[in-house]
Amino acid sequence: LTDENNKLLLSFLEVEEISSIYKGDIQWMRISGKNEYATFTRAYFSNKSKKEYADVLSSREIELLKLIIAKKTTSEISELLNITKETILKHRKNMIARVGVKDMTGLIYICRLCQLI
Repeated sequence: LTDENNKLLLSFLEVEEISSIYKGDIQWMRISGKNEYATFTRAYFSNKSKKEYADVLSSREIELLKLIIAKKTTSEISELLNITKETILKHRKNMIARVGVKDMTGLIYICRLCQLI
């Protein structure tokens, strides 16, 4: 990829196939690029319309996911966030469904790919 002056903007592209963790008609793609100044990663998912990863989870859901990764129990998370255990379970189900993965492991993997966590 070059700019209008034929200066190299991108030295490589990498697409990672991760179909083993998603389900249904949702597909994920991670594109990594590097130029002389920086390395970057962009991730996209498709569920009938193209969306960028940043729109996938709310800030509250990311906060919850970080606590899950920190191995906090549902009871501990409930106390820390001042929400019910049922709300936590509902958030988990919603995040998994929205991202289109099979389980929490897939959700965490995708969110790490997207650099959300």
